[in-house]
Amino acid sequence: MKGIGFARLRRYAWIILSSALVLTGGMQDAWADACTGGGQSVQAILPATISVPRDLPVGAILAPWSITSMVNYVCTMSTTSGSGMYSKLNVAWPKSSVTIASTPGPGLASYTVLQTNVPGVGMAIAFDGEPSSCGGADWLDVVSPSVRPPYVGWTCTAVGSNLKNYGRWAVALVKTGVVSAAGVLGAQTLASSSSMINFVPDSPGTTPFYLIVPAVTVVPLTCQTPDVPVPLGTHFPVEMASVGATTAAVPFNISLNNCPSGMNGVLYEIDPTTSVLNSSQSVVALNGSSSATGVGVQLLDGSGAVFPLSTTKAFSGYNSSTGGSYVIPMKARYYRTGTVTPGPANTSMILTMIYQ
Repeated sequence: MKGIGFARLRRYAWIILSSALVLTGGMQDAWADACTGGGQSVQAILPATISVPRDLPVGAILAPWSITSMVNYVCTMSTTSGSGMYSKLNVAWPKSSVTIASTPGPGLASYTVLQTNVPGVGMAIAFDGEPSSCGGADWLDVVSPSVRPPYVGWTCTAVGSNLKNYGRWAVALVKTGVVSAAGVLGAQTLASSSSMINFVPDSPGTTPFYLIVPAVTVVPLTCQTPDVPVPLGTHFPVEMASVGATTAAVPFNISLNNCPSGMNGVLYEIDPTTSVLNSSQSVVALNGSSSATGVGVQLLDGSGAVFPLSTTKAFSGYNSSTGGSYVIPMKARYYRTGTVTPGPANTSMILTMIYQ
């Protein structure tokens, strides 16, 4: 005997039941078989707080699979009308567009992710229902029952008075989108399960058990990055005698304030908002508020080396254990590109922060 899918024996179960009723003339109760066990709640262990880097990719695991304890049933089955284990969801969360290849054990290649009440945070739920008298069974996706929605499970046609059925769940949290604000995934009962009789879930003679999860606070991880005005000062054309000449570099800092702990890394990129006049020297054109000509603005790192534009750089000073506030030292200066005429000389650049 072996465990078989719920879909394959549904019709067979009803034919046996119908024949029994006709042949016995109602002398045998179709629900005489029974299972003992169940009645309790089992909890998936999840962290009280989850910190989500803003730029962590969709589909990333926020909390790995947490497998609950096993709940046992002992069944008495006088005919091969079938016992087994089933599960169904107790929440109405919609399916997200995300699936994960991570699995809690032998079973499916991927699992559907439900969208929770916290935007950007989803949950995958797997069920392992084992009618051990017919052998073990694989993990199933609770979100995708194969027959008789909303149930999913495994059945067994073994006969006897000491048939063992087992059930447990696994839960994982997954990023499904941008987490732009803090939120709380409330403590709740996610699913129920029971041993079944005659291949019928919620059978009389069985007692369900329940999957519960604790409350989880979700916190987005970002640093505060205020705008950075950089006064380059007043200069005279004579200071830049020829093309390629520069003024003295003006130091400034990019501030990364109140960075939370727990991020894997912080990266940054600086992009021009005007045309690039000399890419190898990171010289950008003045903007429309300027009337000066023959000059651009050159961007340098804190040591005075040319800083590459539109290039992602890792910030090595971030401490994942402590978080904190930091600065990225930079410099800027005017760079002669042609015949210089006086007037305002302004430009701007965009700082992009990437949190992993």
